[in-house]
Amino acid sequence: MSEATYDIKTAPESQRVGFFGSLFAIANADDSVDKEELQLIFETLDTDGLSESNRKRVMGFLLDPPTLRSCLTEVANGSDELRFALMTNLIDVALADNYLDPKEKRGLDEAQKSLKISDEQRAALRKFIEAVRELREKGEDDSVAVEGVKQAVAGLGAVGIPLTAVYFTGAVVGFSAAGITSGLAALGLGFGMVTGIGVAVALGAGAYYGLSYFMDTGNSRKKANAAADRERRAQLVIQNLQAAINEVIRRIDDLKKRGAQAAANEEAIRNLQQRLGRLMSVKAKKEATLT
Repeated sequence: MSEATYDIKTAPESQRVGFFGSLFAIANADDSVDKEELQLIFETLDTDGLSESNRKRVMGFLLDPPTLRSCLTEVANGSDELRFALMTNLIDVALADNYLDPKEKRGLDEAQKSLKISDEQRAALRKFIEAVRELREKGEDDSVAVEGVKQAVAGLGAVGIPLTAVYFTGAVVGFSAAGITSGLAALGLGFGMVTGIGVAVALGAGAYYGLSYFMDTGNSRKKANAAADRERRAQLVIQNLQAAINEVIRRIDDLKKRGAQAAANEEAIRNLQQRLGRLMSVKAKKEATLT
């Protein structure tokens, strides 16, 4: 197969903003952004190369999620790789808590139509995500789970999903390209050399980290490089989480200064405090991976 790869940073900034905005929008479809959803989004989030205004805009989506429709409009005319990658991530985030809320389903329906994804392609993407999650839960020694991933990946190509849609390159940090490549090869998937964060963007963070959990193969040097890559990526995720936490705290303080006795302000503060708690929980969990 071709080893051509796609660099998400080559997409116009408006499409990148629309991509990440869509993830926040689907997470908020049921009017509540859960910890599991936040974790997936921040594992995927990479604002490197964006202008300062667009970087702030993306981080602001945490507090003021955009409408899914407005974000999809930005991505609808993007490359095949970008469109399929977004659909994969939307499914991944919507299923983060293993429950598809009716509002989330409607959001996925809207995305499928806007991104020109067929029913068969959507089903294949969901099957892949679910297969990898099952593999993560059962472990690499479960032959049934491994076979399920093989079949799911084969299913992607069978319905016309371009192979370059399931891996991106060009991000600053990520997991070991060599480790993922050899791991995929061990499953008989034959992917070319790729960069880890690119895989996370394209596969969906949950699916990617399910694979990378056991696919860190290779010699000691490759494993050492993989460990260093994981740490750099974790630091970037923590950095983004801290920026989000700081913004939530700033917003809470601002509301308190305006008058905490106002009923609307009290409700807003409670909601922000809940979101702050979830962010801090995700950050603590990520920091624990560095110890």
